[in-house]
Amino acid sequence: MGCSLSTSAAVATASAWGCAVVASWGLILWIVASARWHPYERWDRQGAVLRLAFCLFNNAAEEFAYRGHLLWKLAHRFGSTAAVLSTSALFALVHVQAGVPLASAAAVVFTSALLFSVLVLRWRSLPLVIGFPTNVAQEVLGFRVSPLTFWRPGFPEMTTTQRGGVLVLTALVNLVIAWSLVRSMSRREAAARRVREDPSDGPSPG
Repeated sequence: MGCSLSTSAAVATASAWGCAVVASWGLILWIVASARWHPYERWDRQGAVLRLAFCLFNNAAEEFAYRGHLLWKLAHRFGSTAAVLSTSALFALVHVQAGVPLASAAAVVFTSALLFSVLVLRWRSLPLVIGFPTNVAQEVLGFRVSPLTFWRPGFPEMTTTQRGGVLVLTALVNLVIAWSLVRSMSRREAAARRVREDPSDGPSPG
């Protein structure tokens, strides 16, 4: 991926990576809690289509507000780190207010917001993050039950230790991906500085 991604390529790439991230969360649940997925008997095609449309619209609105406007405004004034942390914290707090448990908001929502923010800063492509279908994939796989849920996990009641382990490992997955992107940004910026300081380090003409 790169800054030259077209909108369609950005959305397609983000969709694949977003599904992979949520699949890794499912793998964690399978390992820690022996989860098994089965078809959800209440799935309804019409309800699923309506819910999908709502998720896509809501996701686009959130990304325009948090990562399309507020993130860049704060980054220009206070720097990227402060912008990423503050918008991610606000994103998590809004979800807490909407009923998400504090531990889940801190481990999943906050770290996901960090990842989304770094994606925007790395590739400067809002469509890339809008296309990151974590909300849709979570509902399809039954992490959140809705008319869009096609499979639902079943597992024995988890202990407090297991619940904590799932949250910690999920947070680590998000943070590792975000950190790898930060490292990629740092290497790219360092290479750009070297080229500015010594143009002979850049690509030769012709």
